[in-house]
Amino acid sequence: MNSEYRMKDNIESVFINLIVRMEMDIPENYEDIVQYIYKDVLETADPINWSVDDVVIGFRRWIESKK
Repeated sequence: MNSEYRMKDNIESVFINLIVRMEMDIPENYEDIVQYIYKDVLETADPINWSVDDVVIGFRRWIESKK
């Protein structure tokens, strides 16, 4: 499996866990949010050593972009 797909899958898993912990329903635009977070992590985090915090920051940035 390509490392980009693996990274996106891992980001998606982290995001799902975040949604579950916040007791949220899966949003209708889930795929769009995951794509936004994925691009944000690629642009701002270490592509090898990114963390859960990077996903949280990406989600926060997505929320802020909708204001």
